[in-house]
Amino acid sequence: MPDSKLKSGLCYCATGSVPDQNVCKCTTPNAFIINEACACGVNATNISNSCICPTGSTLITGVCKCSNPQQAPVNGACQCFTKFSYLVGNSCECPVNSTNVSNTCICPTGAKLINNVCVCSTANSFPDSTRSACVCPADATNNSATNVCECPQYSVVVAAQAACVCQPAYMVMSAKQCTCSQSLMKGSSNVNGVCKCPYQAVYGDKVCNCQIRGYLWVRLSQRKLIYNNLNELYLGFRVFKTVK
Repeated sequence: MPDSKLKSGLCYCATGSVPDQNVCKCTTPNAFIINEACACGVNATNISNSCICPTGSTLITGVCKCSNPQQAPVNGACQCFTKFSYLVGNSCECPVNSTNVSNTCICPTGAKLINNVCVCSTANSFPDSTRSACVCPADATNNSATNVCECPQYSVVVAAQAACVCQPAYMVMSAKQCTCSQSLMKGSSNVNGVCKCPYQAVYGDKVCNCQIRGYLWVRLSQRKLIYNNLNELYLGFRVFKTVK
């Protein structure tokens, strides 16, 4: 009789099995005779005297196999081969912002895994281009006391650009400061976060133009307006000076 062994002139079935129509069959459902004893298949577990495959797998020729070839039975369920990856459709993918290093999904330094996304711990920070570390946006400063990447005054973080972008019109970032762009508004200066033309000048065609005929604006080193009569020094014209 198959799977039986002759002892003292009698045929004995393997441990855990009984004769059934001239064949030794295990009493535990889905068990197999292995080395003269009944045992559950590979990756299966005996639960309440029944061999149970992990969730998402089925028993195939004595082995519990996951339906997805990118997964394997682990701790009672089919899981992706790559550590910390998860199933998206039929493909195992690493969490957002992570990289696959030696078959393990790794978050950037300074980030932690939350709901399958590597999230940087410092507010307003982003993974760098190689996803190896969290960094502050361009022109921002990491305030270690508050654990926040802070942008210069008059600017905000723009996630799509991973940079601090000046909000007021005509302002551009220069040396980590928002300044009035002289290519967009020549002659303007920053007044409480607004690019303004000098007194009695109006903006037009990217330039601040004096409204009074015969007047010009001249930049000085202090923030005030000065009116001087420079007839002799400037060909008879009076110059209206503005200061930045």
